[in-house]
Amino acid sequence: MRKTVLVVLGLSYQSAREQLAGIYHFQQMQGDWDICLITSNDPHFQPAILQSISNVDGAIVKIGSALDMSPILQSKRLPLVILEKPPREQIIALEKSNRPFAVIGIDNAKVGAMAAEYLSHLGNFANYLFIHDPNDNEWSRLRGSSFKNAMRKRRHRVKILTLEDFERKLPTLETPMAIFTAFDLLSTNVMNICRKTSLSIPNDVVILGVDNDSALCESVNPTLSSIRLAHEDLGYSAAKALDALMAGTRTRTNEELPPLDVIVRSSTTHLPPARLLVDRAMRIIEDHGPKGIRVTDVARKLGVSTSLLKLRFHQSRNCSLRDTLITTRLDEVTRLLKTSDYPVGQIAKMCGFSSPVVLNHLFKKKFGTSPSRWRKSRK
Repeated sequence: MRKTVLVVLGLSYQSAREQLAGIYHFQQMQGDWDICLITSNDPHFQPAILQSISNVDGAIVKIGSALDMSPILQSKRLPLVILEKPPREQIIALEKSNRPFAVIGIDNAKVGAMAAEYLSHLGNFANYLFIHDPNDNEWSRLRGSSFKNAMRKRRHRVKILTLEDFERKLPTLETPMAIFTAFDLLSTNVMNICRKTSLSIPNDVVILGVDNDSALCESVNPTLSSIRLAHEDLGYSAAKALDALMAGTRTRTNEELPPLDVIVRSSTTHLPPARLLVDRAMRIIEDHGPKGIRVTDVARKLGVSTSLLKLRFHQSRNCSLRDTLITTRLDEVTRLLKTSDYPVGQIAKMCGFSSPVVLNHLFKKKFGTSPSRWRKSRK
């Protein structure tokens, strides 16, 4: 039976858009959902929810939206998945309502630990700082406390400051300093404050953010290093959990996804070492290569020039970056040919080839036969 799912997200941030992509990915795989999407940054979203709530079978909501909507959602016992862990009092209220619900979030303690591991390998700094979320959210407190504890084990002291505290105390802080912020946008505010005092990034100050909001991280100067989180996986897991709740197969879950890695850009290093640069490039290729990412896209994500990336890649792996991207796409083509019934033309589009003709040419060059004949030979 086809179901209707309410999704409420504030889509002004890339993280939320990636979460939505994960939800849609599950919908495409599942095939029996209709999604009613409401953006919580729309001032009219409450009336839209009131109009939709009686016609949905389940809901996925972001933590901020969940707080606003809890009285509405508690009026019905429809299954609910909350993205990011809500305050304890809301969890208690949900438990008392006897509603089937799940909480799917990021493991913020591991985010702080990853930041500590990365920054501690950059060298010794006179000061280590964590800039806390101005809204004092629990996820920010967890990131800060975990960062502080992990650095203490490395015999470094961490100061946890608000942005206002940082601006006020900056003239008294000795450099060089390493700064970890709760999220990327906060990092750009830190950059602006440093510029006002003529501090150089990354010579005097290195800055690490969270979320890897690529449009933001790659637009600022210097480009911003950031911890990449599994936002798309988070959305997919939330949709999967809701599907189970709507089917009545489980009543409660609490899942936390670990951070993925650190995307190194100019705010923490002048020039990434060759091996580190190539390792980062390979991770990007593995994640996005089958979707048609280009050489220029990989370079932009790493915050380096295309010519430098090509040179370092060839020096390290003795092959071209372009050939590696093509191989990655062709590997995905062979997987889809074996495991799906998609037409070759559709597979070409899914794997980032400009046309089936281009796919046929490259496929024959590597395998000596066409994709269609290769598929038939495997059946």
